[in-house]
Order: sequence, then C-alpha cells, then structure tokens
Amino acid sequence: MEVLEKITQAIKLLQEIEKYKEELPALQQEVDYRLSDLLHKIENDSLNAPQSCKIVKEIKKQRLIRRDYQNDYEILRTYTNNVTKLMNAGNREMLLSELKKTNNRLNQPYKNRIYTNDEMNELLGVK
Repeated sequence: MEVLEKITQAIKLLQEIEKYKEELPALQQEVDYRLSDLLHKIENDSLNAPQSCKIVKEIKKQRLIRRDYQNDYEILRTYTNNVTKLMNAGNREMLLSELKKTNNRLNQPYKNRIYTNDEMNELLGVK
C-alpha cells in the first residue's frame, strides 16, 4: 500500500469538501436570485399557458437544485460538528453514523403548512 499516496488523497478530498463548504452559500444565493427573478416575472407580466408552464418547470428545476444544496449544507453542518471524531478510528464509525442519520432525516415528504391536500387538489383540478 502506498501510504503517502493514500494520505495525500484523503487530504485532497477533505480540502475539496472544505472548498465546497465555503462556496455553498454563494451557490444557494444564486439559486435564490434565480427563483426571485422567476417569481417577479410571474407577478409583473401576463403569461400565456405555455409560458406559465415553462416558468413552473424552471422553478421546479431551481427548487431541486436548491434542495440539493440545502441537503449538502445539513450534511456538512453535521460533519463540522463531529469532525473531531476523525482523529480516533473508533469514533469514525460514530461520525459516519451521524452523517447517515442526517442524510436519512433529509428528503422527507413535504407537509403543507397552510393548504390542505383537498385544497391543493382543487387548485390543481384533481378529483
């Protein structure tokens, strides 16, 4: 085994993660600005059905990107809070377990805050 090579790879990966963690707020902000542009377009302009459909598809695309960034943020937050566990071989499994718990907690089905399912179905014309 090339020990030096393996350690070098591990350090490079950790540096890559740290760099992404630093870039993440700007990436999230860009998506937020895109969503704001789309929402203002809906608010300020009269759109026909095909245009409305295209805007909704773009909003969905941006929301999915934002969800990925938010999930990454939560995993990185858990990692940052537990990074000292990397120092001890026995604790690394605990770190991995914490990261898996965080990942499992993410992507839960959304629960409407205001609209009931019936109201949402009525809005969409679903019976």
